[in-house]
Amino acid sequence: MFFSIAGRDDDETTNVALREKLRRHGLEIPEYDAEAGVEAYLTSVAEAVRNRPRWRVRRWMTIGIFSFARQAMWSDLDPQRWPAAARPDGQELLHQIYGDAPVGELNTLAGSSK
Repeated sequence: MFFSIAGRDDDETTNVALREKLRRHGLEIPEYDAEAGVEAYLTSVAEAVRNRPRWRVRRWMTIGIFSFARQAMWSDLDPQRWPAAARPDGQELLHQIYGDAPVGELNTLAGSSK
């Protein structure tokens, strides 16, 4: 029996689901830098978890097809990733749509069309 694995043209990247899960637990892991390589990345991750009891970096992999479209969208909507003047949480229209505006101002858009 013969098996062959071929990569796509996609670049290697950080496991965004793992990175987000760890961030929620107060741990920031670095972004993967393809030019620095896998060993440099694993070394920097090992450094990030150095002070965590029983945590270690193991060198093994899982091959699969994973879709991170939702995770990418979640990341794109993170206000910390936007320039200060363009952050979504500072947009009045979004406050009106999502209910952050005071109740008396919720009809501002509807009232302007009369």
